[in-house]
Amino acid sequence: MKRLSCIFCVCLLSLVPLSGEVLPDLVQVEITTLAWQKPVSELYFLNDGAIQEIKAYTGGFSMPFAYKGPVTLQLYADRSVFSLEPAERPQPVAVAQLPSGIKEAMLVFIPSGAGQYKVMVWDASLDGFPAQSYRVYNLSSTRVAFAIGDTPKVYTIEPRAMQLVRQAGLIQDRQMVKVQIAQDAQGGMSLAYRSLWSVGADTRSTVFILPRSEGRKGVKILKYTQRGID
Repeated sequence: MKRLSCIFCVCLLSLVPLSGEVLPDLVQVEITTLAWQKPVSELYFLNDGAIQEIKAYTGGFSMPFAYKGPVTLQLYADRSVFSLEPAERPQPVAVAQLPSGIKEAMLVFIPSGAGQYKVMVWDASLDGFPAQSYRVYNLSSTRVAFAIGDTPKVYTIEPRAMQLVRQAGLIQDRQMVKVQIAQDAQGGMSLAYRSLWSVGADTRSTVFILPRSEGRKGVKILKYTQRGID
């Protein structure tokens, strides 16, 4: 009996971190990726203790995969770094900070020079994102107005904010709708973008409003459409 008690004590001690050791916060989340400017490959991370490659494409979202690990997801260009102790590893080429409490995350990779990437992270859950809808992210530095439809409903979106826009009541299963975007310019709104977008009964689109390159007026629009997802 005394021997069993000692074994039980050892097991309990093994669950307690050593003095001064801080255990990382862990998450379990479905991750979808997207790349801007160029595709991403040959970046490696630890997923539930196993080395895994992450890929991201410029043409659309990747298939989601399950991730289990620290909320700070560190990615390296060389998988051999994982043979080193964490304190001995070089700086990662990309870091994604995963918010705790979300079940699905969207990671957007943006080149930042010298083989490094900036990673933007958003909640990618379909909760509150019905079909025939647009998730519109205003990543410009000015307020924008997003108008949709022939008799447009106008949504004002502040910088660095997201707005859910729904085009309900389609006449056909798939049709073209008018979209206009204006941006705040010297206290008034100036039209920056106008087009026709296809919307269907089973489509969801994620839209990013970006500033144009230095010295150019207007905005740049990136739109990614998913069909038939539940």
